[in-house]
Amino acid sequence: MSKSNELVDTVEAAKFLGVAGVTLRQWRWRRYPWQPPFVRCGTRSIRYRRQSLEQWALERESLNRGSGKDRGPGGRQARRARGA
Repeated sequence: MSKSNELVDTVEAAKFLGVAGVTLRQWRWRRYPWQPPFVRCGTRSIRYRRQSLEQWALERESLNRGSGKDRGPGGRQARRARGA
């Protein structure tokens, strides 16, 4: 199996994406449409293809670039300005 096609567990995927492992678990449990694609290996084992994670991250980057989503009324910068 090539390095880009390698399967990684939730902890490795979370590290790669810069989110907590529990965040990926919640996205799966809540079936959010924007979550990265995953592979179910058996009844309890979840894996992510490294190549899919890279592609997913690139797509998110291009979608969010210049969109100003973090600058909206509830965005991070607005909360900082309000002192929250």
